[in-house]
This record gives sequence, structure tokens and C-alpha cells, in this order.
Amino acid sequence: MGKFIQVRVSATTFAPEEAEKAFVSLYAAAWPAGLYKPGDRKGLLELTTQLADMAEFGEMSKDVRTVVKEHLPRLQGIVRDLETALGDWKPGEAEHLSTSLEETLAELEAAMPKAD
Repeated sequence: MGKFIQVRVSATTFAPEEAEKAFVSLYAAAWPAGLYKPGDRKGLLELTTQLADMAEFGEMSKDVRTVVKEHLPRLQGIVRDLETALGDWKPGEAEHLSTSLEETLAELEAAMPKAD
């Protein structure tokens, strides 16, 4: 690294609007309509953090909270490992973990209670 320039390896959701379409129930649980504007919604890493916050402090049905809390430790572990891999300049490992995060979110989406 130079004296003034810092080089970083990072991970971001390149199409948050597509992620929201893929994980409709999760986005609705994390950013409930009426409390948040569509522009408040972010990518998948932020989704994981927001789900944890809502499950702990937000308004969520008991069924949704139970399912989300069941999956949170695994999701949070993947995010933590992903951030560590990025910090350690291990992009291959980070890529594998990003795929794992997406797969785990898909499992959670499938497990979400359906609205009546």
C-alpha cells in the first residue's frame, strides 16, 4: 500500500433490486412496509444484519421470529467468515462464502411462514 492510498477487497450486492425479488419474505421481514422506504433496503450483507436487529428488537410475528432466529447463527457466522476472508485478502475463500450466504438465505426464504 502506498502512503495515501489504501487498497481494499470488498463484497457488495451488485443488484439489490434483484436480491429483493429473490428474497421477498426476508426483505419484508427485515424492512417492513410503512416503517421503511424502498430506498432504505440494501444488499444481502445488510439484510443479514437487519434481520438480526428485527428479530431481536423489531415487530415480527412469533412464527417469523422463530424461523429467523433459527437460521441467524449460521448466517451471522458466514458473514463474519466472509468479512475475515476479505480482510485477510483471500478472495477465493470470500467467493465461496458469498455463495454459501446466498444458499443459506435461500433456505431461510423457503422456510419463512407464508402470509395468510
